[in-house]
Amino acid sequence: QDKLEWALQDCDALTRFTGPPQRTDPWRRTSGMHRIKDKRAIARVRELWQTRDRIAQECDIAPGRILSDAFIVELANQAPVTPAALLEVDPCRKSSSRNFTRIAHRGLARYQNQWLTAIRTVAVINDQQLPSATVRSNAPPPLRAWADRDPVAAARLTYVRDKLTEFSETRTVLLENIVTPDTLRRVLWCAPKHLDEKVIRTQMAELGARPWQVDLVAPLISKAPTEADVTNK
Repeated sequence: QDKLEWALQDCDALTRFTGPPQRTDPWRRTSGMHRIKDKRAIARVRELWQTRDRIAQECDIAPGRILSDAFIVELANQAPVTPAALLEVDPCRKSSSRNFTRIAHRGLARYQNQWLTAIRTVAVINDQQLPSATVRSNAPPPLRAWADRDPVAAARLTYVRDKLTEFSETRTVLLENIVTPDTLRRVLWCAPKHLDEKVIRTQMAELGARPWQVDLVAPLISKAPTEADVTNK
């Protein structure tokens, strides 16, 4: 299928792949963070998450099996200070599954001293040590916001994805194998006003795209709609 060179480049890349960079503040991805009420509660999420992570590493078990995110969020909001109050916390109270609630409470009771220590630690830190409520990100905004925030970038993304979908079907290759969605979004969101193929090639290479991917995708991006095209519609 004339894909041998693609495969060779992908295999070569895998021999040098070291994984994605470590996330900044990975605790911010705790499910249910939108329910956190204030900055001190955010700090409790951080301390509880890090405590859970240490326990999980020591036990060689997935963190979620030690304590669920739902419990971390509930503990952060309620901030119990005694063992009795701690064990009263139950984000699963409305759950119809008693067995699920019983299992979920197991880690809460077993490591109750660690959870209480985490909560007490946050209680004594000063306001200047509290984490910010939000952090700036260099990632592109959610796709649903593109049309409002940058109609040109949105039009370019639609154009390039349509072209790549056609290529994907013609050559029988998964769309995400041609270029990762993250790479495509980052290049298109940050693309210069006048699409310069050389600049696009450099951007894609810096984001980890293989030469064969750059050769296929960069020319498509360089032919995407310009600001004038979008404005005149």
